[in-house]
Amino acid sequence: MDDGTRITAVGISADGGRVLTCTHPWATRFNRFARDLSPHPPALWDAVTGRRLVTLDEAYLFQIERRSFSPDGTQVVTATRGNDAVVWDCIGGHRLKTLRGHEAYVTSAQFSPDGIRIVTVSADQTVGVWDAAQGTLIARIVWQQKTKVGSNPHVVSVGFSPDSTRLVTGSR
Repeated sequence: MDDGTRITAVGISADGGRVLTCTHPWATRFNRFARDLSPHPPALWDAVTGRRLVTLDEAYLFQIERRSFSPDGTQVVTATRGNDAVVWDCIGGHRLKTLRGHEAYVTSAQFSPDGIRIVTVSADQTVGVWDAAQGTLIARIVWQQKTKVGSNPHVVSVGFSPDSTRLVTGSR
């Protein structure tokens, strides 16, 4: 799986059939040998053959989440360069659903363990919970925290409980 791109994060589908890779420019910018510091779009690869299946040109990943893939491995969810998240078909890379509703860029998106929901985290200090089948917003959590003057708190990570009934968030 080497096309000359510096891969800084990788995830594998639960069925072991697909690999998602991304390059985060911040992770390579301090490497004095790095020549290309521009972000590269994430790519989906066949885990057995190592062949690139598709490049997700509209996607932008800060990181790859543990559950970026749907439980059956047929779909993957990513942030975009805008304020949305997108659910992609893992075979052809087709856009299946666009999750719109955040007022700032999405930093994290992932499926619940049961695949019924998707959760997104945004720099607008909200967490969105979406119906994975329909792509509709079913809950919005507004994160509010008293902070020192000049700080910029926001949720940076989120995770589902193993039974998909609860969420936990992490912030800075």
